[in-house]
Amino acid sequence: MTFGPVSQGRVPFSVNGAPYSLVLPDDGRVLAGIAASGKWSEIVPGLLDDEDWHEWMDRLRDPRDPLQYRVCWRVALGLAERIYGMPWWAAHRLCAIAVDQWRVYEPWTVTRGFDPGAAPAHRICASILAWARSGCQKESEFARLDHTIFTPPPEWVALGGDVRPAGFSPAELEQQAAQLGALAPGEVIDS
Repeated sequence: MTFGPVSQGRVPFSVNGAPYSLVLPDDGRVLAGIAASGKWSEIVPGLLDDEDWHEWMDRLRDPRDPLQYRVCWRVALGLAERIYGMPWWAAHRLCAIAVDQWRVYEPWTVTRGFDPGAAPAHRICASILAWARSGCQKESEFARLDHTIFTPPPEWVALGGDVRPAGFSPAELEQQAAQLGALAPGEVIDS
């Protein structure tokens, strides 16, 4: 049993019984940057180990394969707790706040003896949450902050049906399929 989220190394998971793994970077700031930008696709398929990445990219290029970007989105959301220690949307919101308020957050970390440059993603997220909570004076402020950070976006509450996150409109999916189809094996789309 692991105590707490994964700090670095491999994060195993399975899709329909098939085993895969992510390879987390040693620098938690990379993962915090991914969360701040909201680019979940940099987690899955982005952090898949080399062999798995090639398999997934081949499958993503095939419009008949059931493994499509919606599956990647669900896997990334599911693995966020193991990487960030909290849901994806909370990590995204917190890291985006820290990026926006870096001049205030960084001095706070220095006064606490915390170095975000040497910490895993879940510790960075925890420190940002502690910093944000340190500004709360009343219980109502604390509750409002937690509600703002941890309440899932309305479109993500239900993962089924016609509810689509950004990037999943029919036009966007068609554009992604065209881009992937145009790639030579092993190439990556820069975003």
